[in-house]
Amino acid sequence: ALCRRERICLVGLWAMTAGVVTYFQVWPAFLLLWVVPAFTVLAAIFRIRNLAEHYGVASQHELNESRNVLPRWWERMLIAPLNVNYHLDHHLFPSVPWYNLPRLHRLLMRQTAYANAAHITRTYTGLREGLLAELLAAPRKPVPVAISSRA
Repeated sequence: ALCRRERICLVGLWAMTAGVVTYFQVWPAFLLLWVVPAFTVLAAIFRIRNLAEHYGVASQHELNESRNVLPRWWERMLIAPLNVNYHLDHHLFPSVPWYNLPRLHRLLMRQTAYANAAHITRTYTGLREGLLAELLAAPRKPVPVAISSRA
């Protein structure tokens, strides 16, 4: 829940944004380039990232509770900016700033235990070796069925 100060800041930000957009008369561009993508493309990107971070991992120990994804250049730009693809490393060392996560990952990969046990996926979209391949191959958990004792 937002505190009162945060609400005031948020309302101020939106009022200022509306004022600037109105002053420069760019409402169509603002709606097309910011509002529509926020409710379509951005939602899909967040869903993909959420799946990449926590779904379909073994969850047997801290090195496979989450995963790192080694994205292609265009995936890094569209899906994982600011090194969010180093999600496992972020969970292990949450105080490391985003710009140091690649360096942290290189240091961790020098550790045999980490390199052997960490859940690292190549690409978000690869059908053979990427996230999609892992999600499609993940074993399904059985759905519990209520059994009636009546005959």
